[in-house]
Amino acid sequence: MSGGPQIVPGSEVTLHLSLALADGTEALSTFGDEPLTLTVGDGTLQPGLELALYGMRAGDTDTVTLTPGQAYG
Repeated sequence: MSGGPQIVPGSEVTLHLSLALADGTEALSTFGDEPLTLTVGDGTLQPGLELALYGMRAGDTDTVTLTPGQAYG
């Protein structure tokens, strides 16, 4: 079960992520490597990816579908 504070702008998060194209081809993944640590809003991720994190808590997992412009376009 997840817990802790919700992710908001300014939160420091450590996460694994995987980006895949519509056909399922993996474009980027941190799984099998070190997780990514960032401060939400520092420009590491595109705004659309950051928005997908808002409200999540430690231990949460999610699958989101973004337009190319929301991801890395």
